[in-house]
Amino acid sequence: MVGSGNLFLLSMLLTLFFSCSREKLKESMQDKIVFSKDVFNKIPNEKKEFFLDSLEDRLKFEKNDTITRNLYLQISEEYFYLNNFKKSLKTSKQCLELSKNGSDSLRMAKSLYYIGDCYEDSKKDSAYYYYLLAEKIYLKIGDYDDVGRMHFNKAYVLFYDSNYVECEVEVSKALKFLEGSNKIRLIYSCNTLMGNCLEKLFNYDDALKYHKLALKNLDQMKNRRLDVDEINNYSVSSVINICNLYDLKGDFSLSIKELNAVLTWKKRST
Repeated sequence: MVGSGNLFLLSMLLTLFFSCSREKLKESMQDKIVFSKDVFNKIPNEKKEFFLDSLEDRLKFEKNDTITRNLYLQISEEYFYLNNFKKSLKTSKQCLELSKNGSDSLRMAKSLYYIGDCYEDSKKDSAYYYYLLAEKIYLKIGDYDDVGRMHFNKAYVLFYDSNYVECEVEVSKALKFLEGSNKIRLIYSCNTLMGNCLEKLFNYDDALKYHKLALKNLDQMKNRRLDVDEINNYSVSSVINICNLYDLKGDFSLSIKELNAVLTWKKRST
């Protein structure tokens, strides 16, 4: 339960949180809710769910337009980051229905994608199904980056269901759609997953090739000045994957060489 003092504080924060913008219409004026990520991030973690609940309650009275549907997707995303998959799922399904009613293919696809994410840990067959539905819409509207993302998501589900043959097929499709894309993080993830998949299929040489491609993706990320800590963590993970493959191939000297390079780099960076 929330005490009276906390209610007063929360009401004050809600005033800040629910910033509104005036939109001139032909016949009237309408207030639209604007989600402020900067304000939301300043709210204590234990209060964030309350704010999301409040925001969702307000949306029930809003017109079904792209702004409202985008807000539902943002709320779903934040619930997901708070590990409240039940509320994230509920909100995504609400957005899906609104998107259907509004003939909004883009947000239908994204809602399906988010629903798949909510099922990924609990019902892998359902996650795969919703990723497939999202993929079909993304393909229809020509969003090939997200077609590639859905193939990757399906491959991820298949990998952790130990279906490595089908996983390889799906990652191959993902990489095909991502040719020439600037989604370097996603391409890195695809190459890494392909390497892990091929390792499970005992195709060590090709697995090694994909993990080395993943390292090249990290070089591209460095050139774009993306998050340094993230890149460093990925680098260590990729090198470990490569060392595991060298060990499996019996190339222990190469494995030691790669590990020594990582240890030297880690010492210099601390």
